[in-house]
Amino acid sequence: MIEVRFHARMGQGTVEAAKILAASFRLAGRDASWFIPIGWEDAVNFDAALARADEGSQDKRISALAVFYPPLLEIPDVWVKFEHPDLVLVNSRDPVSTLDLCGGERTAIVDASGIARSIGPCYGIPSLAPPMLGALAAAGNIILGIHLIEALKHTARVLRLTRKDFDRLVRALEAGYDHVKIRGGRVKERVESQNCSESVQVLY
Repeated sequence: MIEVRFHARMGQGTVEAAKILAASFRLAGRDASWFIPIGWEDAVNFDAALARADEGSQDKRISALAVFYPPLLEIPDVWVKFEHPDLVLVNSRDPVSTLDLCGGERTAIVDASGIARSIGPCYGIPSLAPPMLGALAAAGNIILGIHLIEALKHTARVLRLTRKDFDRLVRALEAGYDHVKIRGGRVKERVESQNCSESVQVLY
């Protein structure tokens, strides 16, 4: 079982990220779903969404937290049922303070906000979702980049996005993959090509 829970301020794209990740899991041939975790349906000013995929083994469980807004790491509810996640991915450009918030957890950091600003606005999908998903593919090794791009392509068709907007989404996803910094190693080593650049930085 793979579980990835997204947390963000309202409107930053947790639901869209969970939908795209679940779709990419299905493209990879896994049973997958997404939903809003119980207890966060009526949260004020904050969003939460979870994507889940079956890895085919009941004994193996990989969990990851993807946090779009670092102050949320200080809220105890964010860690409920994820007390010791395999990976904590955080949108931040300040590695030191973020590592303090995450403690000894395996942590990946990407400046998704900076990437979103550099790529430009993408109508239809909140701009933080693609770089966070790209960083998750690089740091977590739980999904291939090509499946994320295919899921983005399907979403773009459904939303009738222009080619220009779709290209921006893909560039944002690839930038997230390229610029993520990892502390504590990867969740799971894989031999397959991620179909994105392999220039992942390691944060010590």
